Amino acid sequence: MRRPGLTPFFEASSVAVIGASADPSKVGGSVLANLRAGGFPGRLIVVNANRPVVQGLPAVASILDVSEPVDLAVVAVPAPAVLGTLKQCVTKGVPAAIVISAGFRESGDEGRAREAELRAAAQVLGLREVVFLDYQDGALDRVIHFTHVARPPMIHQDLHRRRIEAA
Repeated sequence: MRRPGLTPFFEASSVAVIGASADPSKVGGSVLANLRAGGFPGRLIVVNANRPVVQGLPAVASILDVSEPVDLAVVAVPAPAVLGTLKQCVTKGVPAAIVISAGFRESGDEGRAREAELRAAAQVLGLREVVFLDYQDGALDRVIHFTHVARPPMIHQDLHRRRIEAA
């Protein structure tokens, strides 16, 4: 089986925004609005469990409700829902995901445990490429890149200190 590498991040023909919001000041709303305003040439898939229409686009309740292939999922859901959402992406066959959330290591012991569970699940689930954007107090705190399942998460980038170290 061919690994997709970073192709889904830079050459996606379809992007699902999971946790899309009608409010462009929220993360899921901002991602969707920016993809539209930037003229994303591919297919946008709007996923919102509570609304049939978001920002004028039809929405589905779950990534599992999408009949076509999805190249990239942008996951903008609360931290407790991230793992379940990624499991759905794996079931759907989505090869890459960007997670934008808060409530992990920066939030204390419970968040650290949630992050450890996410790291372990990335390997068990077979997630090939996941970029995790961790927010604290409304600002990007750090980026973690989970890569091929055969290895543990490879890179931890601490944006405050501008260094890259082994995870």
